[in-house]
Amino acid sequence: MHEAASRNWEESVWPERKEATTKRIHNLSDEELGKLSPPERFVAWYVRRDPQAWYDFDFDSSKLWEGILPNMPLFDYLYGVALRDLDITKGLASFKKPVFLALGRYDFIVAPPSSWDPFRDKFKDFTCRVLERSGHSPQYEEAHNFNKELVAWFKKHQ
Repeated sequence: MHEAASRNWEESVWPERKEATTKRIHNLSDEELGKLSPPERFVAWYVRRDPQAWYDFDFDSSKLWEGILPNMPLFDYLYGVALRDLDITKGLASFKKPVFLALGRYDFIVAPPSSWDPFRDKFKDFTCRVLERSGHSPQYEEAHNFNKELVAWFKKHQ
């Protein structure tokens, strides 16, 4: 999935978005990032990657992180072990619960929506919605559309 996300970034993104990312990284170098505590570094890394995570690539998410210190042992395990080793197809033959997945068209942090194509038919009931004016957080960027899709999905699955 990491390779798919990187390829999507390289092949799909126009120069202005890439330049905005380069500028953010330049404004907070890896050296400066390394001087921060692990929770501060985690937040700073995400903020400097805002152009990859938000529909509006000039969006500054730092206000959303104010007062938040991530639980680093949890994130270290999530990104370093759990997601690395996760095989989402394991056990799907007996998994009968419906699944709702909402993705943002402009999310360049994770693999593109098409990366789910090989797995769709392995789920008994899989619904994917791609919100067209969102990045990594469609529930925030397109709250109305996200809520409308989720409520409709819930009604269908009562």
